[in-house]
Order: sequence, then C-alpha cells, then structure tokens
Amino acid sequence: MEGMVSKEFCQIQDTYSRISGNHMLGPKWVQGLSLKLLEFTHGLWLVRNFLIHDKVSGMLALERKEEIQVAIEEQLEMGTAGLEEDDLYLMEINLEDLESTSGESQAYWLLAVQAARDAFRLHTSTAVLHFVKQYTKPRIETGIYLYSRTNLFVYHAFW
Repeated sequence: MEGMVSKEFCQIQDTYSRISGNHMLGPKWVQGLSLKLLEFTHGLWLVRNFLIHDKVSGMLALERKEEIQVAIEEQLEMGTAGLEEDDLYLMEINLEDLESTSGESQAYWLLAVQAARDAFRLHTSTAVLHFVKQYTKPRIETGIYLYSRTNLFVYHAFW
C-alpha cells in the first residue's frame, strides 16, 4: 500500500495523538491503516472471485445453467420425436439437480440427446435419399437431380 496513503496522515495522527493524549504515533497508525486497507481489499477480491467464478453458485455458472435449463426444456418439449427407440431412455432426467450442482451432468445429457437426434435425422435423411435414388429416375440431366415420388422432392447436387 506504499504510496496509496498520504504522508500527511502521519502528521495529522501525530497532532491528534498529542491533543487527545493518545500515545499511538503517526507512522505506527498509518502502518495499521495500510494493513486494514490491504485486508479489506483482499477480502473484497476473494468475495468477488467467489461470486463470479464459483462452479455451483457463481454468476458465470448461473448464466451457463440458465442456458442449459432452456435447452433442456426445448429438448423435453420435443419429446421422443426424432429419437431412435434405443435412445428413448435419454428422456428420463431429473431437473431438480441443476440448482445444486455445477450442471456438468445435465450438459452431458443435453449433448447426448442432441447427438441422438442428429443421428436419427442423418439416418432418416440417408434412408429417404437412398429410397428416392433407388425407385426414381433423374428428370433433369444438368448435374442437379430432382426426384419426385408421392409429392416428395429431394434436390441432390453432384459437383
């Protein structure tokens, strides 16, 4: 705290000590003041660090958990649509744990459900494309093929 407390405080404290009969000298008093200020600022830093960076109740963790909560609710609203039968077990989740944990297991669950939905989507789109290619013939010979079967149109480009 050197340079942070004015040297005039020593003189003011010396004058006060002489007038009041207090025997604490100015330099000793300023040293104690500096120590108190250092302890105070360090305490503030520790509290701020905890409030911001704590993995369970810090502000950054709370923001992250709010985002996870919204994404979980979106996935639950979708229900079992877009999931393979083998992945239906993923819809069993305990949302109460999110407030008292870091949210890592919920984030992992969210990634697993999103991956399962993506896999289902990829599997079904590949199956539809394979079906369309197998049972229809190209109508345009320009490199972009339009397949039509029961009002289903799939555009596929070959570059």
